Amino acid sequence: MSPATRLPCPPLPQYIAAMSAPARYEDLLALPRERVGEIVNGVPYSHPRPAPKHVRSSSALGGQLAAC
Repeated sequence: MSPATRLPCPPLPQYIAAMSAPARYEDLLALPRERVGEIVNGVPYSHPRPAPKHVRSSSALGGQLAAC
């Protein structure tokens, strides 16, 4: 796939698509438990929560890099 090729974006979930005002912290609290989110320039972004195995490996890698 060339860098110019863009994949179609999936539709936003209703709890994000329905937002017309800038996002607030309360909007992040309303996300389902299996999702994490952040607000960038008033726009909410959400993605699945990382699996515990990925979190452990990421923490271990970060610790090794910090020790260098």
